[in-house]
Amino acid sequence: MMKEDNNKTVVNLKNSNDNIVYPPGSFIRELLDKNYMTIKELAAALEIPERRLRNLLDGDTVLTERIAHKLEEIFDVSYKTFLNREILWRKYLMRKRRGYES
Repeated sequence: MMKEDNNKTVVNLKNSNDNIVYPPGSFIRELLDKNYMTIKELAAALEIPERRLRNLLDGDTVLTERIAHKLEEIFDVSYKTFLNREILWRKYLMRKRRGYES
């Protein structure tokens, strides 16, 4: 479900056992494609090394609030959307490590 938050798009996410959880990087990759932007261009806009961005896209690096705010500026999607996806991803990884997810 999507709603507007101060003219920014917010994607509401539910975390249930039926839903597949993806790293926030998969959503960022979709935004890159939609905006015809390269990883190199996004890394420069975020002021982070390209390697760190690739790790973020793969779910190996935590998405910080600072990066979420910069992504909001770049893609006009609320930083809350990015942070919500990060939280769900980290919860999924924790549950998987504990044997609750397959």
